[in-house]
Parts: sequence; structure tokens; C-alpha cells
Amino acid sequence: MPCLLAWGNNLAGNLDPASGEPIISSPRRVLEDLGIEEIVWSSWASTIGRGMSLPGFSGCEIDLWSVGDEYYTWGSAIPGELGQAPAKLSLASRPVKILGADEATVYLDQDGHVRKLPDDGAKSSTSWEDVVLLDSGAVYAISADTKSTAQVSHFKTFDDFMIYADSTTITHPLLNTVSSLHATESRVFALSSGPLVHLLEIDSKGSVKLVEDLEGLGVESIVPGSANRIAVVTEAGDAYLIHNRSLEPELLEVEDESAVRFVGVGSKHEIVVTEDNVWVRGESKSLILCVLTPRQVLSAGYGNRSSRRLCKVTLL
Repeated sequence: MPCLLAWGNNLAGNLDPASGEPIISSPRRVLEDLGIEEIVWSSWASTIGRGMSLPGFSGCEIDLWSVGDEYYTWGSAIPGELGQAPAKLSLASRPVKILGADEATVYLDQDGHVRKLPDDGAKSSTSWEDVVLLDSGAVYAISADTKSTAQVSHFKTFDDFMIYADSTTITHPLLNTVSSLHATESRVFALSSGPLVHLLEIDSKGSVKLVEDLEGLGVESIVPGSANRIAVVTEAGDAYLIHNRSLEPELLEVEDESAVRFVGVGSKHEIVVTEDNVWVRGESKSLILCVLTPRQVLSAGYGNRSSRRLCKVTLL
């Protein structure tokens, strides 16, 4: 079973709610009794993890929903509220995507409906293929009921979205094959997966711009980060960073021949994890990194405050 390690800013109890420490200076195991297998959503204020559970029973029937899916939340948007035990989320349906800013507020369920957190039983009047929520409250969504081409709709408020009111359709030829949406605080990116993969940005006025420098490279994963920055990992195993107010990707170069596995993007730092090493770049002297393999803690170290070059993390 995976081990959950935590370190860094714990002011809101979003890392270790029982420790009482505002800063966790080195990686430690946390919440081992919950059997957390995956962190599905996180912010500076709160965290949601998925844990494993045994089959539940309702009368003579096994409740298949409960097999392998229990979700817990911990942390608080009020700094200093530590010591609160993680709470099990009561969900009406299996979550596919969890959305929110400082705290998770809604989730997209397996049937394509959006529901609130905590779940009050209400759901969106329409089902959707994918949804993103901006800090402003605006919502962008891909329709789930189109027959031949996809359709992206924009809603100015979440309330309008829930009842399908006052929507605007975003049109562009490349959006006809859009497969997923990705958002930062106030930016929306769409991935079009037709014969060729295209990454596009949709601005607040509904204009669609192509990220031309990534054309033909293939997109393996998209990682929304902080400060309106987003990272892309290509099929060739390279990582690119798209900065705030820019559509020109920066190649995150590492002195490593192995492919990039994943990327982390903070407000002022980046983390690149390859098959063999961990690399970091940023402005925090106290940035502590750690990656857990099935056998050991792979790496830990500090970021470089002045360098804009990715530095290899010291192996333990």
C-alpha cells in the first residue's frame, strides 16, 4: 500500500491535522490509519484523499460503490485550526473530478452531473463530459450529449451553470474534437484530440488561441499550477511551462536522458520528476522535496533561490 508523506506549510492542517505544527520541515508519514492511496485534490487550505475500503453490505447485496472508494478531507480555510480529525465525505455518486480554489466546493460525478460539497443531493440539470471552475465563479463545460462534435459552453456564474441558464457557446474548428478542459485561477485550456492533438487557450471574451509551439509534439499530460501557470508533458517525455500572460512554452531542460514522469508547478517554483531523478527550480530556500518509491524515499533536498536552472535534488 502506498505511504502518504507530507512536508511544508501546515498552517491550515492540510498536511497533518493532528501534529499542531505550522511547518513540517522534513517528510514524515501521516494518516497511516486511513489507508490513503491517492491525493485527488489539494490546496494550501485543505486536502482530499482516496482510501481503500472493504465491500459494504446492504441487506443481502454487496454495495459495490463502497468497494475501494472512500474519500476523506482534512484541513481548514482558517489558519491555525489544527488537530481536527479527517472527515469522511458522504458522496451521492463516485467523483471523477473535484473542483475548487482554497477549498473543494463541487465535484463532477461518474454520470456527468456536478454536485456540491458537502453533497446536499442537488445536481446540475444537465450532464457534462468535463467541467472547470475559475476563482471568479465562471464555469466552462464540454457537453456530453452532442452526437458528432463537442461543444464548449461558458457560464458567468455557478448558479447559472447548475440550471443551464445564460450560457455562451465557444466556437472554433479545433474545439469540435475537444476532449478535456484544464484551468488555473483565471485561465482555461482545452485539449483537442482529433487526428492531431492541439492545446488551446480560451480567454474571458470567448476567443480561442492555439499554443502553436506545442503543435506536433503530442500531449501526455497537462498540469495546472499556481499563479496562472500550467505545465505540459509531451509524448516524447519533455516538460514545458506556460507562464502567466504568455502562450510561449518554456522547455524545462534537465541534464537527464530519462523521460519526464510528471511535473509540479508552484507559484514561484517548478519540480520535474524523471525516471531517475528529481529536479527543482525556484525562489524558496526551504523548499523540501521528496518522492516515495515502493522501496525507499528516493530524494530530498532544497531549491536554489537565485538560479533559473533546474537543479538536481541531492539523493539521500
